[in-house]
Formats: sequence, structure tokens, C-alpha cells
Amino acid sequence: MIKKIIKLLTIILLAFAFTQCATKRKTSRTMQTWVGHHKSELYQHPKWGPPTRITEDGLGGEILIYDTQVNLGGQTYHSYPLRQQGGYGYVRSRIFFVDRRGIIYTWQAKGL
Repeated sequence: MIKKIIKLLTIILLAFAFTQCATKRKTSRTMQTWVGHHKSELYQHPKWGPPTRITEDGLGGEILIYDTQVNLGGQTYHSYPLRQQGGYGYVRSRIFFVDRRGIIYTWQAKGL
């Protein structure tokens, strides 16, 4: 009985791990396609639009931050970490680094 439970848990954990890896690869491919493009293209794209936040990169360029609140059940959230009234969630961030000419030169992804 214990061997069956361990086997089932192992299968579940492996399936979860493979799903997470596939999600990260898709995110990486999507983000990488923007490298070399002007930020105005990102702003005009229906999926992206204007960023949630913009900050300076310290090199004369900008950091464009797109935050999305991911609700894992419960109430709407307003801060990170997100835990309120029995609900759980997190903030997913997609970050583009833009040089002084407005060209995206790298990116980061935080959260799935």
C-alpha cells in the first residue's frame, strides 16, 4: 500500500515538474522574441500595451514592468505576497530592459 502511494506521489510530482518546465520554456520563447524590437511595438501590441510600471535602468534606458495578479482562489489581492481572507495568489512580472534608443535588449520573468 505504501509503495503504491509513493509511486502515485512520484508520478504527480514528475507531471507537475514537466508542466512547469514547459511553461517556463514557452515564457522564455515569448519574451525572447521581443529582444531587438523598439518599445513602441510592445506598447502597441494587444497582449502587452503600456507597462504597469516604468523605472530607470541606471544606464540611460528604462525597465518596463508588466505585473499581473494571479489569483489561486479566494478574494482579490492588492499586495505581495498575496494572502487575504482565505485566498491565495501572487504577482507575475514580465520585465523588459530597454536601451536609451528604445530598443529591448534583455528581459526577466518572475512567477509562472
